[in-house]
Amino acid sequence: MLLAGIKKTGKSYKAPKQKKLNFSKAATQRKILNGSTHELQNSLRYIAGPGQVSIASDKPYAAVQNEGGAIRVFGKGSARLPARPFVGDSKELSDKIDRIIDNKLNQIFK
Repeated sequence: MLLAGIKKTGKSYKAPKQKKLNFSKAATQRKILNGSTHELQNSLRYIAGPGQVSIASDKPYAAVQNEGGAIRVFGKGSARLPARPFVGDSKELSDKIDRIIDNKLNQIFK
């Protein structure tokens, strides 16, 4: 049985136009969200709730990039990725939020 988009190559099945992953030192050491496609950055969405905002991504690798964890590298076994946080609490984010709130309150109470 063939799956949609998969072609039989003789011994195994291979996805057409399979993207080659780049695990070079330069690619794994650069800042997160700075790849040429900006896929992870563009996948971020916010979900507003009573007294809170959650940030989410539909990319399956987002949590591992943000929190670190084990990954399986096809043909090479497994590897442990260090946390490379791109969302969550940070002094820079808290300072920016404080400035925005202060500016809005100053506009209201002028």
